[in-house]
Amino acid sequence: MAYQVLEKLHRLQDGFIQSYRVGTVDVLLVQWQGRLYGFHNRCPHQGAPLHHGAVFDGVIRCPLHGLEYRLEDGEPITGFSGTLKRIDLIYEGATVGVDLSGMPLG
Repeated sequence: MAYQVLEKLHRLQDGFIQSYRVGTVDVLLVQWQGRLYGFHNRCPHQGAPLHHGAVFDGVIRCPLHGLEYRLEDGEPITGFSGTLKRIDLIYEGATVGVDLSGMPLG
């Protein structure tokens, strides 16, 4: 799998949150304070999709049970849960995307 575009940069603003299916992986793209973050679109607590969650103060809140995770490192700040699985983002021209080659799928 090669570079897969997720979004055009001009469409992004703080608070942006969107899920994209790349192969068999659901990629979560979030922007906060001008910085983009990529994660697997699953809460480590019970696997709920995070794209309906709230983004505020550098945090994403899971819509299912309200667990909160820091965007900076994916670590939980509320509850007892695992860390969000980060996905590296790639910038190419006026787009942001991913290259999941060599990454375990699913």
